[in-house]
Amino acid sequence: MIPIGFQTENTQVSLITKLYVWSVVLEPLLFFIIWDEWITGVGGNLSRMLQASVLMFLIVKKIFIKPSPFRIINYAHPFFRNYSVYFGIAIFAGIISSFSGVYDIPALSLRSEQSHFAGILNSAAIRPLFEYVIALYYFIYFTVMPRYMLTNDSSVRYFFSVFKITFVISFIVGVADIISDLCGYRLVPCHIANWPQWAGTRFHGLAGEPRDAFVYLFLGMAVLHLDAHIRGKSLSPWWVVAICTAAILAQSASGLIGIVVFVGLFLTYNITQAITVRRAFFLLAVLILTPALIYGTAAVSKRLTYYLKSTNSLWDVLESGGKLPVHMEVQSANIYPLYDLTV
Repeated sequence: MIPIGFQTENTQVSLITKLYVWSVVLEPLLFFIIWDEWITGVGGNLSRMLQASVLMFLIVKKIFIKPSPFRIINYAHPFFRNYSVYFGIAIFAGIISSFSGVYDIPALSLRSEQSHFAGILNSAAIRPLFEYVIALYYFIYFTVMPRYMLTNDSSVRYFFSVFKITFVISFIVGVADIISDLCGYRLVPCHIANWPQWAGTRFHGLAGEPRDAFVYLFLGMAVLHLDAHIRGKSLSPWWVVAICTAAILAQSASGLIGIVVFVGLFLTYNITQAITVRRAFFLLAVLILTPALIYGTAAVSKRLTYYLKSTNSLWDVLESGGKLPVHMEVQSANIYPLYDLTV
C-alpha cells in the first residue's frame, strides 16, 4: 500500500530525510555505542544522537518555521491497531506484575561504577514505567515516522542504498575480524564504549555482540530481498549462502533458538495454506535440514557444545539457587523469568 502523499517522481532527498535514514540504518550497528547504560541509564550510540537531531529539527520546524497543530496518532488505524492491542496487554501485564510483587525482586548484581542518575532510572520503581516510554518511542520513530519521512521514490532508494552500503561494510569487517583473530590479532571489539571486550573467533562485524550480529544478518537478508523484489529481481543465492555462513560463525545459542521458533511458526502458517506437492517437499526439506543444521553448528562449536552440556544441569542449579555457568550468566535476564514462570 502506497502511503498518503507518496510521490513517485524523482525529487531531491532533503537533509532531514538523509539524517533520518542514517539514524535508522545505524540503530542495529551496536559497535557505535559510545557510552553504556551505567552512565546515563540508557546506552548512547551514534544512531540515537542522530535521532535526537532529527527530533529537535522537526520540533523547531513545527513550532517556529512552519507552525502547525501537532497531530495525534490514531492508534485505532488499521496500520497501528495490532500494536495498540499489544501495548494494552503490556500495560495490563505490568499492573498485574506490580500487584504480585514481581518488580520488588532485588537486583541480582549492581555495578559499582553506576551513576546516581542511572541507579534511579534503573530502579524497580522507575525502570518498568520507563520501558513503556521506550517501547512507544521505538514504535513511533521506526514504524510511524517512515510514512512521513520517506514520501517519494528518491528517499526510498536512498534508504536502500545507505542500508546496503553499511551492511556490506559490516559484513566485510566481520570477515576480516575473524581472519585477523585466527592470525592472533584483534581487530574490532563489540562496542566502542567497551573497547577491551572482544568476542573471540566469532562473526559480529559492526553489529555489536555476536548474538546481535546474528539478528542483524537476517535483517540484512530481508532488506536485500525487499530491495530486489521492488526492482523486479531476485535475491542472489550467493547472498543467502554468505549470510547463513556468517550466522553459523556467530555461534549464537539464542540465534539458534530463534531459528527453531521461526521454523515452528513458519511450518504452522504453511500447514494452514493449500498444500501442493512442491510445497510439501519444501516443508519436508525445511523440517529435515533445520535440525541437521542446528546440530552440525553446535557440534563444531566448543562454545555451543558447552552450552548444551550446561543445559543438562541448569534446572538443578536453578532449584538449588546456585550460580549459573559462566556462559549463561549473560543470559540471566532471560533465564530467571522463564524459570519463575514454571515454578
